[in-house]
Amino acid sequence: MAVFMMGHTGNPLLVLAVMMTSSMLVFLGMITMAYRVLTGPRDHPAPRTPPPDPLEVARERYARGEIDHREFERIAANLLRSERPKP
Repeated sequence: MAVFMMGHTGNPLLVLAVMMTSSMLVFLGMITMAYRVLTGPRDHPAPRTPPPDPLEVARERYARGEIDHREFERIAANLLRSERPKP
């Protein structure tokens, strides 16, 4: 009749072991989360590359045959005109 001893219907050591294990897992989870929050993200974003030069893009389009010579000259003239400082 050891099963009903002191009003318990099971092994109190088993219940204690389960409670201690679950408490330890929760505690370790909290430590892990705090570490991750304090140390920040692991992956760092790549540095930004500057945008391509518009005149270089026009040259590449002309070389691929996407625009003809007249269109390239018009684009180049507009770009060079817009780069000049205004008085």
